[in-house]
Amino acid sequence: MKTQELHKFIVNSTCRLKACYTDSDIKLCFTEIIVALGFSQFAYNRYYSATGMVPTTLHTCLDEWRSLYREQKYFEIDPILEKAKSSSDPFIWGASDFETDDERRALYQTSSGFGLGWGVTIPLRASSKEFAFLSYFGPGEAYAGEKLTAEQLTACCRVLSETFHQTLLSIHGNTPLTLKTREKEVLSLSALGMSGCEIAAIIGVSPIYVAEISRAITQKLGVRNKLSALNRARELGLLGRASQSFH
Repeated sequence: MKTQELHKFIVNSTCRLKACYTDSDIKLCFTEIIVALGFSQFAYNRYYSATGMVPTTLHTCLDEWRSLYREQKYFEIDPILEKAKSSSDPFIWGASDFETDDERRALYQTSSGFGLGWGVTIPLRASSKEFAFLSYFGPGEAYAGEKLTAEQLTACCRVLSETFHQTLLSIHGNTPLTLKTREKEVLSLSALGMSGCEIAAIIGVSPIYVAEISRAITQKLGVRNKLSALNRARELGLLGRASQSFH
């Protein structure tokens, strides 16, 4: 896929996802999108950090595989699940991640029989008390790199995952969100192009405190960085009119 085509694909795909209003809509839409990237299935799970309970799951995997995964307690040895819980960065995985012991090799052999041979997993934030991740699955043992480089693939998957994630949070009633006074101040000044040190000087606090507030904002909005937080806040109408004009 050429660079211009990839750019157009990302823009069109995110717009399509944002226009979804039900689980069925987003499931069908996302499936059509990921096929263009060489995937055949996906699984999204959102967890409560404290209890490990799953309030939301959406996937295209066969029910037979999901039942087997639970019955055999594969979640206790799944290296992809372990890495998704501890990492904040997207990662590509394949057969080599399951070669550490016999149990994991058996897990890989079973999952590959269901067309889950390799994939990309994107860790996500739902809130300060929740985390989520979205996995894309393809057949085979490893990523072949036929359409995109590994960097292009993970970047594309991350953007699509964030949009999928935010849309699903909205569908399930996780918005509107509210921001504390300090959070609004920091976000509004960030939208005007100020750095953390500049914001600290303006509101009379330390840069470290501003960084802590910024972290709290990104967790609350379920995004990875300041730019994503600004875009998400604009979508939710959390920024004042003066801040809306900053690009």
